[in-house]
Amino acid sequence: MLAKAFRMKVVALRRNTSLSEADKDIVEKVYTPDQLTELMSVSDYVVAATPYTPSTDKLISAAAIAAMKLNGVFVNVGRGKCVDEKALIDALQAKRIRGAALDVFATEPLPADSPLWDLPNVFMSPHNADRTKEFQHESMELFVQNVQRYMAGEELLNVCDKSSGY
Repeated sequence: MLAKAFRMKVVALRRNTSLSEADKDIVEKVYTPDQLTELMSVSDYVVAATPYTPSTDKLISAAAIAAMKLNGVFVNVGRGKCVDEKALIDALQAKRIRGAALDVFATEPLPADSPLWDLPNVFMSPHNADRTKEFQHESMELFVQNVQRYMAGEELLNVCDKSSGY
């Protein structure tokens, strides 16, 4: 909702677009994975919050990065291996995209010889984008709720789907 207040058009990508039905007041369009290049081409900011699985390895491919707008900014708070990091570095060095904000990398910690260290159009953080003022309290609250649900024989919240890998 905050993005709407700033007149931002919000789009999303999901394997199962029906899971975004509840978000239709926020999300204007939901793309499928085979439409990733199209999503990248219409976005000023691309935020990747993707879990890493064999099917998401380099999901943000060289072709997807090449489709980005010249003023595009890529943000990754998901998993580094979901991005073709070499293609991203090439695009940043050539200024084919405006910049990137990266919390995760293909290799962590980021090697000292990575070109990312020297790029002026890159902001980096040490894999801590999930840390908020409340994150420990919220995590403990969820844990306590799930213990109570388990003891009552109820369905647990935020259960990992082992068949999906996350």
